[in-house]
Amino acid sequence: MTFEKAVWTGANNNNWNTPGNWSTNRIPGPNTHVIIPVTARTCTVNADAVVASIQIRQGATLNFAKNRKLTVVGLLGLAMSFHQVY
Repeated sequence: MTFEKAVWTGANNNNWNTPGNWSTNRIPGPNTHVIIPVTARTCTVNADAVVASIQIRQGATLNFAKNRKLTVVGLLGLAMSFHQVY
């Protein structure tokens, strides 16, 4: 099985399903390793999606439209801080 790497660029808008927003110029699929870096446009998953793995880099945000889901069939990597709320 061949995997490709797609990096979010947000070149056109904030829609996950716009091919031009990705370094590959293709919408990621189940054989894609996705990287979400900090960009001017926050990525929004507007339709259900499936990816092989995803890395959300520190400071980056991934939003979801109402009732949408992202299925990760491999690895999920999050670079974030957790703060306990008292």
